[in-house]
Amino acid sequence: MKTHIIIGTSAASLGVLNKLRTLDPAGTIICISDEPELPYNKCFLADYLSGSKQEIEVNTRSPSFFEQHRINLMLGKKVLSINHHQKNIILNDGQILSYDTLFLGTGSSPIIPSLFNRKLPGLFTFHTLADSNAILTYVNQHHVQHAIVIGTGLSGLECADSLATRHIKVTVISRHGQLLRRFIDQKASSFIESKMQAQGITLLKYHEPVELVVHEDKIKGLRMEDGHELKADMIIIATGLRPNNELAQSAELKLRDGYIVVDDAMQTSNASIWAGGDCCLVKDQLSGQPVPSTTWSDAMLQGSIAAHGMAGLPKKYPGIAAVISSSFFCTQFVTAGNVLNPLPHHTTAVQSGSDFYQALVTEGDRLCGFLPVGQTNHAPRLKRALLTGQSLSELNSAS
Repeated sequence: MKTHIIIGTSAASLGVLNKLRTLDPAGTIICISDEPELPYNKCFLADYLSGSKQEIEVNTRSPSFFEQHRINLMLGKKVLSINHHQKNIILNDGQILSYDTLFLGTGSSPIIPSLFNRKLPGLFTFHTLADSNAILTYVNQHHVQHAIVIGTGLSGLECADSLATRHIKVTVISRHGQLLRRFIDQKASSFIESKMQAQGITLLKYHEPVELVVHEDKIKGLRMEDGHELKADMIIIATGLRPNNELAQSAELKLRDGYIVVDDAMQTSNASIWAGGDCCLVKDQLSGQPVPSTTWSDAMLQGSIAAHGMAGLPKKYPGIAAVISSSFFCTQFVTAGNVLNPLPHHTTAVQSGSDFYQALVTEGDRLCGFLPVGQTNHAPRLKRALLTGQSLSELNSAS
């Protein structure tokens, strides 16, 4: 009888847990998380922060799931290291647990600039359910009226939108000149920026904070590089993520750019260890190149593929279908494919209006990338055409 250990309760880990008991009815399954909360969907944290979802709606699995599937769930326990020679793990409470197969769904952690790397009341990150609860508690206890969000990626804008929904005056600071610059083009960014400003949110571009303003050990604002002082009751850091690879390093797994390298079965360089989710590089379906895993649905699939391998029934992972989407400031965007760096032989067609923006990148009659903003109902058809190679003429005739 095998012992399977899953580290983390991320989407990829849940993908393992959903499938593994069916594939191995008799095996021992242990799931360990350093978070004290039941598994939850990080995609819903902005909704939770805004008040549009309750915590029970964010949770993805109840205690009964683990009971029914005979999974030993260990919450609030941190795995310190992996001894891959002895095939065991060491926990922070001194326990040593042996495994036959091991899955790493260790996710990612916020990148915190040195200026903000302090423990101060009113200074937060926005990445976990615990972060969201801490922000909400502080907002309610201190009657927060002004907030500063550092960063204009997905998390930063989702957080800013959620706080504004709670009637908090929000200022967003970016050292760059473009929102979501990893995902969308300048024109789409300007469109979203206009919607952001219509919501009463202030955006400061090309600005660099240089000093925290603190009074009686509490955040009171930021001093900028030009000497200007911004007042705020709280500051949220959303400046990017890094893969959690400490355990992978302790197991001497192969890494690239800090990410765990896996094969088409989600197996690492160690034959007894699998991995999935934010901590991994996986194959992009379009380019065939290794890319960071980015979406909830793909991470779930990666976990399911890993479960098959852990049960001795390996399946092939087709690769990530990297479709990025989010909604904030009453505006949704969806993007996939090669939008930001089209090749010389690609053609980019742009359409725009007061309530929408769209860019389609094509090569002849074939779609290479798409970016609709505002009006996104046709995004599923575009994704299908992108992944299957369906011609645009066929796509248009079917619409």
